[in-house]
Amino acid sequence: MKAPWFFFRFFRLARSLLADGRLREFLLDVARKKERRGQWLGGFREELHLLQLLCLAWWRGQYRQVSQQALLASIAGLLYFLSPLDALPDWFLGLGYLDDIAVLAWVARSWRGELDAFRAWLATQSPQSLADLERLPAPGPEGR
Repeated sequence: MKAPWFFFRFFRLARSLLADGRLREFLLDVARKKERRGQWLGGFREELHLLQLLCLAWWRGQYRQVSQQALLASIAGLLYFLSPLDALPDWFLGLGYLDDIAVLAWVARSWRGELDAFRAWLATQSPQSLADLERLPAPGPEGR
Protein backbone atom coordinates (compact mmCIF):
# COMPACT_ATOMS: atom_id res chain seq x y z
CA MET A 1 0.00 0.00 0.00
CA LYS A 2 1.41 3.36 -1.01
CA ALA A 3 2.10 6.04 1.61
CA PRO A 4 0.23 9.36 1.34
CA TRP A 5 2.29 11.77 -0.79
CA PHE A 6 2.70 14.32 2.02
CA PHE A 7 3.93 11.70 4.48
CA PHE A 8 7.44 10.95 3.14
CA ARG A 9 9.20 13.76 4.95
CA PHE A 10 7.92 12.35 8.25
CA PHE A 11 9.81 9.09 7.58
CA ARG A 12 13.04 11.09 7.35
CA LEU A 13 12.16 12.92 10.57
CA ALA A 14 11.41 9.60 12.30
CA ARG A 15 14.79 8.19 11.27
CA SER A 16 16.50 11.34 12.56
CA LEU A 17 14.56 11.25 15.83
CA LEU A 18 15.67 7.67 16.48
CA ALA A 19 19.28 8.37 15.50
CA ASP A 20 19.44 11.42 17.77
CA GLY A 21 17.98 9.54 20.76
CA ARG A 22 15.00 11.88 21.16
CA LEU A 23 12.25 9.26 21.37
CA ARG A 24 11.51 9.84 25.07
CA GLU A 25 10.71 13.54 24.77
CA PHE A 26 8.82 12.93 21.55
CA LEU A 27 6.55 10.35 23.22
CA LEU A 28 5.84 12.81 26.03
CA ASP A 29 4.84 15.44 23.45
CA VAL A 30 2.51 12.95 21.75
CA ALA A 31 0.87 12.14 25.10
CA ARG A 32 0.34 15.84 25.84
CA LYS A 33 -1.32 16.48 22.48
CA LYS A 34 -3.41 13.31 22.79
CA GLU A 35 -4.76 14.55 26.12
CA ARG A 36 -5.51 18.02 24.76
CA ARG A 37 -6.90 17.09 21.34
CA GLY A 38 -7.63 13.38 21.36
CA GLN A 39 -11.40 13.88 21.26
CA TRP A 40 -11.11 14.87 17.60
CA LEU A 41 -9.80 11.44 16.70
CA GLY A 42 -12.91 9.45 17.60
CA GLY A 43 -12.33 5.74 16.99
CA PHE A 44 -8.76 6.31 15.85
CA ARG A 45 -7.72 7.24 19.38
CA GLU A 46 -7.16 3.49 19.96
CA GLU A 47 -4.76 3.26 17.01
CA LEU A 48 -2.92 6.33 18.25
CA HIS A 49 -2.60 4.72 21.68
CA LEU A 50 -1.39 1.43 20.19
CA LEU A 51 1.31 3.19 18.15
CA GLN A 52 2.38 5.11 21.23
CA LEU A 53 2.56 1.89 23.29
CA LEU A 54 4.56 0.16 20.56
CA CYS A 55 7.12 2.95 20.57
CA LEU A 56 7.26 2.96 24.38
CA ALA A 57 7.76 -0.82 24.51
CA TRP A 58 10.49 -0.59 21.86
CA TRP A 59 12.20 2.34 23.65
CA ARG A 60 12.20 0.43 26.93
CA GLY A 61 13.57 -2.67 25.23
CA GLN A 62 10.51 -4.75 26.17
CA TYR A 63 9.35 -5.42 22.61
CA ARG A 64 11.86 -5.62 19.77
CA GLN A 65 9.97 -7.98 17.44
CA VAL A 66 8.85 -5.07 15.29
CA SER A 67 10.60 -4.44 11.98
CA GLN A 68 12.60 -1.24 11.56
CA GLN A 69 10.21 -0.10 8.78
CA ALA A 70 7.11 -0.65 10.94
CA LEU A 71 8.73 1.19 13.84
CA LEU A 72 9.69 4.09 11.58
CA ALA A 73 6.18 4.20 10.08
CA SER A 74 4.69 4.24 13.59
CA ILE A 75 6.98 7.06 14.70
CA ALA A 76 6.31 8.93 11.44
CA GLY A 77 2.54 8.57 12.00
CA LEU A 78 2.93 9.96 15.52
CA LEU A 79 5.12 12.78 14.18
CA TYR A 80 2.42 13.61 11.68
CA PHE A 81 -0.17 13.66 14.47
CA LEU A 82 2.08 15.94 16.52
CA SER A 83 2.82 18.36 13.69
CA PRO A 84 0.48 21.37 13.62
CA LEU A 85 1.50 22.13 10.02
CA ASP A 86 0.71 19.09 7.93
CA ALA A 87 -1.50 18.67 4.86
CA LEU A 88 -4.47 20.17 6.75
CA PRO A 89 -3.23 22.36 9.64
CA ASP A 90 -4.77 21.45 12.99
CA TRP A 91 -6.23 24.91 13.48
CA PHE A 92 -8.86 24.15 10.80
CA LEU A 93 -11.53 23.25 13.33
CA GLY A 94 -12.35 19.59 12.97
CA LEU A 95 -11.00 19.35 9.44
CA GLY A 96 -7.43 19.70 10.64
CA TYR A 97 -7.58 16.25 12.17
CA LEU A 98 -8.99 14.46 9.13
CA ASP A 99 -5.55 14.10 7.60
CA ASP A 100 -4.15 12.92 10.96
CA ILE A 101 -6.85 10.24 11.03
CA ALA A 102 -6.07 9.29 7.42
CA VAL A 103 -2.37 8.87 8.20
CA LEU A 104 -3.06 6.86 11.37
CA ALA A 105 -5.44 4.64 9.37
CA TRP A 106 -2.81 4.18 6.64
CA VAL A 107 -0.16 3.17 9.21
CA ALA A 108 -2.60 0.78 10.94
CA ARG A 109 -3.60 -0.84 7.61
CA SER A 110 -0.11 -1.00 6.17
CA TRP A 111 1.42 -2.59 9.25
CA ARG A 112 -1.61 -4.57 10.43
CA GLY A 113 0.35 -7.82 10.81
CA GLU A 114 3.02 -6.22 12.99
CA LEU A 115 0.44 -4.32 15.04
CA ASP A 116 -1.61 -7.51 15.51
CA ALA A 117 1.54 -9.28 16.73
CA PHE A 118 2.12 -6.43 19.18
CA ARG A 119 -1.51 -6.66 20.37
CA ALA A 120 -1.01 -10.40 20.92
CA TRP A 121 2.15 -9.68 22.91
CA LEU A 122 0.26 -7.09 24.98
CA ALA A 123 -2.40 -9.74 25.75
CA THR A 124 0.28 -11.97 27.31
CA GLN A 125 1.53 -9.29 29.69
CA SER A 126 0.59 -9.18 33.35
CA PRO A 127 -1.57 -6.30 34.61
CA GLN A 128 1.48 -4.88 36.40
CA SER A 129 3.60 -5.07 33.24
CA LEU A 130 0.86 -3.29 31.28
CA ALA A 131 0.57 -0.60 33.96
CA ASP A 132 4.35 -0.11 33.82
CA LEU A 133 4.25 0.09 30.03
CA GLU A 134 1.43 2.67 30.12
CA ARG A 135 3.44 4.87 32.46
CA LEU A 136 5.17 7.56 30.45
CA PRO A 137 8.88 8.16 30.98
CA ALA A 138 9.88 11.10 33.12
CA PRO A 139 11.08 14.15 31.19
CA GLY A 140 14.81 14.53 31.15
CA PRO A 141 17.94 13.49 29.34
CA GLU A 142 17.46 10.63 26.92
CA GLY A 143 18.55 7.32 28.31
CA ARG A 144 17.06 4.44 30.14
